[in-house]
Amino acid sequence: MRLLFILSIMLFSFSAPVMAENARMTKALQRLEEINSYRPEQSSKHERSKDVLDNRVLDKTNRVVGEVNDVILTRNGSISSLNVNFNRMKLRTSSLYINYSDLGVRPVSNGYKMSYTDDQVAAIVPDILANIETASGKNADTYSTRKIIGRNIYSKNGRKLGKVKDILFDAKGHRAEMLYIVMGYKSVRGEKMAIPFSQASYEGSKINVKDSFADAMIAYAKQ
Repeated sequence: MRLLFILSIMLFSFSAPVMAENARMTKALQRLEEINSYRPEQSSKHERSKDVLDNRVLDKTNRVVGEVNDVILTRNGSISSLNVNFNRMKLRTSSLYINYSDLGVRPVSNGYKMSYTDDQVAAIVPDILANIETASGKNADTYSTRKIIGRNIYSKNGRKLGKVKDILFDAKGHRAEMLYIVMGYKSVRGEKMAIPFSQASYEGSKINVKDSFADAMIAYAKQ
């Protein structure tokens, strides 16, 4: 009787982690089915990265002062800074990283609008240049939109799942909501899906997802 009890405890201790992992995979699969049910890459609910990166930048008076070169994102997809080509202004440098919150940037129908005039921007260029490294996405917790696109995505245990084809922003271009993935894993090669931006972790040149989420991606691609 005591041996049977010990064996049952051992069996539970081995099966509990497996059951928990399966539950996480099932939940992730349901989430993938939900977000891909309306073809997010074609939906008006989202703006594709090429459209965000083609946006104009306006000053406080609605004067066009430049164009977006790159969008720097935080881990949860919010915009940290914009790399802007100020080709409509006479500055010491044409391209600058501007802090999204410090300059009161917000998305508008025809681009991104700052809460500064062009003269005010010109006056604070030395301060902007002083903070260039943080704003440029070299910080460990910020990421370049241009550099994310085209990168491979892996599971934590090293399986190469596919490649990031695009980043899908919300309809206003205010935050990154999804990564659009082309699968490259075995029998599901070529299948496409969107996954939540925050589901991935960005470590150096690699993009990773948890093993249970990777299993869900493969299962969804097989459907």
